Amino acid sequence: MAAPAAGLAAALHRLEPATRTVLAVAGAVAVDVLVAAVMAALHMWSVRGAVAAVAALSVLLGAVSGVRRAKGPRT
Repeated sequence: MAAPAAGLAAALHRLEPATRTVLAVAGAVAVDVLVAAVMAALHMWSVRGAVAAVAALSVLLGAVSGVRRAKGPRT
């Protein structure tokens, strides 16, 4: 649960710390539940697969926010 929260918190860097924390935790729960629901609906559930999917989404969120920061602020 920490990895998606960290990825979301990085993407929400412009918000106040308390708001960012609440949204990151809520988003992390949503990501975890969404991955579990999709995998269960497709009859592809496995713990390793779920961990890999959540990790991939977390890395993607962190990478996107890193690229946006590197480009600089939008005007």
